[in-house]
Amino acid sequence: MSSPPLLSAGACGWHLDLRSHIMFSPTQFGGDAESGEFWRVTFQHEISHWVRYQTSSIGLLLTLLQRAQAITAQRAMSELSTSTRSMIVDRARRGEPIWTFDSGYNPSLAGEDFALMGQAWLDLELAYRILFDASKVPTPLRWSPDDAMSSAISDAWRAAACFPGMLPHPGNDIADHIYRGNVYLVAPGGVHLTTRSLWECASTLDEIRASATGADEEALAELRRMAGYKLQDPVYGGPWKVANEITHGINTVAMFLVAVHIATNPPLPYWDHTVTDLSWDDLYPPSRFMKVYKFLHDNRFFREFRTFQPDDYDDVIDAIIQGSGIKCASALGEDSMGLDLYPGVRQALVGDLNAVIKSGLFLRSAWAGHPSRFILPSKSEPIMTMPDSDESKRFHEVEAASHPPFLQFAGKQMGVGMLTDEQGHYYCIGAWSHNTLDQLIRGNPIGDHTYLLDDLRGFDEELQMFHDLFLADAVVSW
Repeated sequence: MSSPPLLSAGACGWHLDLRSHIMFSPTQFGGDAESGEFWRVTFQHEISHWVRYQTSSIGLLLTLLQRAQAITAQRAMSELSTSTRSMIVDRARRGEPIWTFDSGYNPSLAGEDFALMGQAWLDLELAYRILFDASKVPTPLRWSPDDAMSSAISDAWRAAACFPGMLPHPGNDIADHIYRGNVYLVAPGGVHLTTRSLWECASTLDEIRASATGADEEALAELRRMAGYKLQDPVYGGPWKVANEITHGINTVAMFLVAVHIATNPPLPYWDHTVTDLSWDDLYPPSRFMKVYKFLHDNRFFREFRTFQPDDYDDVIDAIIQGSGIKCASALGEDSMGLDLYPGVRQALVGDLNAVIKSGLFLRSAWAGHPSRFILPSKSEPIMTMPDSDESKRFHEVEAASHPPFLQFAGKQMGVGMLTDEQGHYYCIGAWSHNTLDQLIRGNPIGDHTYLLDDLRGFDEELQMFHDLFLADAVVSW
């Protein structure tokens, strides 16, 4: 990717790095009264990112695309002969990319099978970019985005099928044709909406929610002013501007957050057998967001929901879905994270992605029937350790799953209880492994470990270690 996929709190440096799903802050935990309030609302911004990503079907799909991409690359590399693999690795070490958008399908490099898997990898990469932040899509493209989406939706289904509760992959003849096409960008009034901008805008509004009360009114007023300034930015405030223009003054923060929730929860064929076809309008969050607000504009009776409370969210969401015809993902999830059960955190190459997927499914299950938990994420202090008592175990598991697995504040790392120390070790190895593979494929220097905790960066003899783990002849093909 030309730039890493981040969900950030703006220029202050706080961000959730979606290459590893680890949260980073240049600011120490806590501080004096003024810095403590800044820490509180900025932490709320990032925790809101994690919760919305984890509990949305589009967040699940993005992680499944990452997982499918890693496994596709591993399979392609492991099926090469030793001599051809050595040639490919040497080429990448010289900075020459293995698969590129410029060339696409390229059988001259290492044969047709390797080229086909390379095309599948590129399709997954392109689908991720389009769905997360279409401003990062390379232009011009040598093949159709619709073809890429069709292939990626099918491969993500294959990556999903091994998780409990997911429907089995029906075979390429069916899965390759679930998606019906018509990729287009959404830019009402010149404001380019993306999934990332919907999430950034929602989290910025959460900053305003978080700064609604407090002891130091002067500091809180400054925080609200900073959040208001951020809303002038197209990424952080563009969707809010569009929503306000559509509704002509009847918009509210609560309604906006409900719209983002509906927009980022399209039904997916992986867990809903009624989804037999999927159009871009069905899938793409910005398109779904515009449908919600068009419905609000066209139906004046929705003015009565300007002051609705969290207890009303079920009724409001049902009314929007029924009135607009927009379908939403079910609350399907898993009652336990089961991080050591296959596919678990210890699986080579993708163990970290397995943990992210499982914690998201667990959180959906734990919060089923309580839409306010999805729509209005609450901030709490990081949970450091898991409790011993059975009575409080589930509460702490839910709290842990509501935070990224690792947090790093000014170089000091914290675990939040989702992972044991041993599981955390495997988690970080997984994140390092598939990101190193991505860098190798792109012909980038593999020394970029900014997505990892500080004390895990700078691996010695990293390329040889990576080769031994994932590219040697003994590696089992997918």
